[in-house]
Amino acid sequence: MPGEEHVLVIVEGRTEILFVKEVLAPYCAARGLYLVPMQASKPGKPGGDVRFSRVRLDVQTGLKQGWRHVCTFVDYYGLSEWPGMENLPSNATPKQISDSLNQAAIGELDRELDGQLRVQGRYVPFLAVHEFEALLFSDPGILAEELGVARAEIEAAMMGCASPEYVNNSRVTAPSKRLTRWKQNYKKTVTGITIAKRIGVETMRAKCPLFHEWLCKLGV
Repeated sequence: MPGEEHVLVIVEGRTEILFVKEVLAPYCAARGLYLVPMQASKPGKPGGDVRFSRVRLDVQTGLKQGWRHVCTFVDYYGLSEWPGMENLPSNATPKQISDSLNQAAIGELDRELDGQLRVQGRYVPFLAVHEFEALLFSDPGILAEELGVARAEIEAAMMGCASPEYVNNSRVTAPSKRLTRWKQNYKKTVTGITIAKRIGVETMRAKCPLFHEWLCKLGV
């Protein structure tokens, strides 16, 4: 239920629901902030293919209901429609991608609501660059152990990446594509969440600056 310390997190699918509920929410609750995840798609429908046109009403409703913050937690990989995408240079860094698209989304909602509901400051989007699985590269040792591969193979895949958020987004090298290649029965909602729990939020924050920045904006 909305309250002074409650945050609504509108997510892409079941994996993100579990990540918020089982990994992020306990971490934030220990710091006085309570996260409530909600899938963006209609009830009974699968996640994925998240578009701003599909989540904008969810965000507006959350703001009107009085949540302290309303967030969107979506993957950049596979994103087909979002404010600001048409203006991104082809060589944009994860930081540039995140800043540009998040600010564009905030600006568009603020214009739609004509400056009402304090969109600036209350709507705090998070764009996972390139996708949720990038966070799992925060600890190569744990990731390798859970996938049953050599740590050196994980480290080789990250060579040249400034952070896990730089693990790129082609059909072959996107974080999730790498994981399914290493472990054929990899399942986001099981294996992915297990790995995330073992790694922990503090390690993810230390290795993933965009993720850390988002949590800082929420006050944790």
